[in-house]
Amino acid sequence: MNVVEFKKKSNSEKGHSSRNKSRLLKDALFGAFMGVGGVSVIGAILLIFFYLGYVVIPLFAPAKVEFSTGFNIDPNTKILASSIDEYSEVIFSVHTDGSLVFSSVSGKNSLLKEFVAGKKTLENKITAVSSGDPESRVMVIGTENGEAYLLKPNYEISYPKDVRKITPSIVYPAGKLPLKIDKSNQPILKISGQFTDENGAIASVTSDNRLLVTYISASSSFLSDELDISYETVEVANIINPVSSLELDVNQRTLVLVTSDGVMSMYD
Repeated sequence: MNVVEFKKKSNSEKGHSSRNKSRLLKDALFGAFMGVGGVSVIGAILLIFFYLGYVVIPLFAPAKVEFSTGFNIDPNTKILASSIDEYSEVIFSVHTDGSLVFSSVSGKNSLLKEFVAGKKTLENKITAVSSGDPESRVMVIGTENGEAYLLKPNYEISYPKDVRKITPSIVYPAGKLPLKIDKSNQPILKISGQFTDENGAIASVTSDNRLLVTYISASSSFLSDELDISYETVEVANIINPVSSLELDVNQRTLVLVTSDGVMSMYD
């Protein structure tokens, strides 16, 4: 082997050695990336199983009800119905004396108190109260002289100095004037109502066991901000046995009535 051939061979071996080192480095880096990727996939799968366990396992645990807070109310009156705002900060309650009260959960004090339809006192005793669809927050009140009121608690939210403030008020979708449900002035023993957009309905059972349905239409006046209210009451049936439950669906199309002997009737 001459000198020239030896030099060529030496240079060739150096090139092969350099390429081998580069290939080994790339293989090592690729192996490291593969290892990290594999560990990441396994970790992601484990996190998914952990999340599923976190969500599913509590479903098999027994339900718990814990006392949070409480406050005293007027001992001379009784709560007929109540609800709470979406932030669980303000309680709304309807009382036997016709008062509508908003109370603070944290402060345990009254925020607003007024009587039905803004009156100073309610002349006729409340005989029935029912809540409508939770989303609409509508409530309907029946009285001893066959009248009814539609109302709903309203919560205006503001953020003075970045602190949430809830200002409660009462809204009357069908106006503040009472709706004359029964022309015979019989007490309303059971009642259920719904109101969406500009239309509503009230189902009621009177003390002489008549089932009545009142259809309500409310529209804004073109000449003023007042509501134009029109309604009509239809006598549906005479009920033999006392009614234990009365529910009108949110679409105001289906009425379910259950009597004390366990018989359920559906009206469409």
